[in-house]
Amino acid sequence: MTYNAPAIAPLGECKSNWEVMGLLAEALGFSEAWLRQSPDEIIEEVLTATAERNPALRGITLARLKREGSVPLAVPDAPPFADGVFPTPSGKVELLCEALTAEAPTRYRDTSDRERTATAIRGSTRHAAWT
Repeated sequence: MTYNAPAIAPLGECKSNWEVMGLLAEALGFSEAWLRQSPDEIIEEVLTATAERNPALRGITLARLKREGSVPLAVPDAPPFADGVFPTPSGKVELLCEALTAEAPTRYRDTSDRERTATAIRGSTRHAAWT
């Protein structure tokens, strides 16, 4: 995992991607507190929250990433799921996992009658992308 530090501060009236996203969110009426946090605050929160469930990220902090530039993930030597058992209720690969669907915030939960839905989850569920 690497930390991508800005090479230079934005010039003139340029804005970072994070600032543009925040301004857009504000213009659209979103008011979640995390939208006013700095990128470093979000990175630290996501690393901490994700490491609670993902052992590969344990020991990786923002301070360490900034200091070392890159930090290898603590992945096991054996390929994941080599035993053919997956952490789902059925023990098999599930493309729609009801346990994850149940964790989705109600306002993001798909209530349409579509036959197929996909949920993308990255990092902390507080900052997850639900589609």
